[in-house]
Amino acid sequence: MLNPLRKFDCGVAEKLGCYVYRYVHPESGDTFYIGRGQHDRVFQHLADTEKAMRLGKTLTRKEQAISDVWASGKNVHIVIQQHSLSDNEARAVETALIDLYPLAMNERKGDRDRKYGASDVGELNAALSPEEIKIDFPCIVVYPRARFAEARPTKFSLIDADKLYEVSRSSWVCDPTKENRRNIQFAVSFANGVIREIYEITNWHQVQSENNRRRWEFNGLPSSQYREFIGKRWTPFDVSSQWQCKWLNEKDALGPPVPVFNIEGARLC
Repeated sequence: MLNPLRKFDCGVAEKLGCYVYRYVHPESGDTFYIGRGQHDRVFQHLADTEKAMRLGKTLTRKEQAISDVWASGKNVHIVIQQHSLSDNEARAVETALIDLYPLAMNERKGDRDRKYGASDVGELNAALSPEEIKIDFPCIVVYPRARFAEARPTKFSLIDADKLYEVSRSSWVCDPTKENRRNIQFAVSFANGVIREIYEITNWHQVQSENNRRRWEFNGLPSSQYREFIGKRWTPFDVSSQWQCKWLNEKDALGPPVPVFNIEGARLC
């Protein structure tokens, strides 16, 4: 039997108290699961995996990882990261480890993760700052929502400027041909309460859509005019709603019209 140790010796569990543990691949050294518990909880995943395999059940990602290690003839390396903790301390350590090991297959990402977990210093500063900027120039605000992850796959990653541009520029149900919108020259990319970039729009193009709704994308470049807004906290609208793009201060738009093209390339205005 692989991983033959399946329970602590008598009296050991009581000395360990509440603990946090990691399951580690013996060859790659990757941590693929993080948990917390007491007594023999750390070994329970081994028994669960054996039972699921014996009954022919579909394995969870964690169980599949354990099974794959066993199939190679090796034992899963199990690490007690810290012990003799209070329950609250164990929760905090578990969350910190899940932040630290992004390959971990935990379905629940830690009890305190959303509010107190690892954050980019700029985002943390923006989130906790009492200052909130106000945008008073005409613009379209685009909110990539889930697609923002394409520009930053994890919260530890730097934002990829090219990918941010791609998820910000396309494609929106926004109709830039309307009278007051033709002169709007700026697009504000907004995600997770922070302004990510401001683009100066060169032109708009109508694009194909699967559901036949008229969608648009813009071409543009990062604006040199409003750099002080980048990375600042902003609450433009009810961000809990499903909005994806909104026009601001349309009535105040001045300057030359921004070219707009249809799918075939003919200029609309």
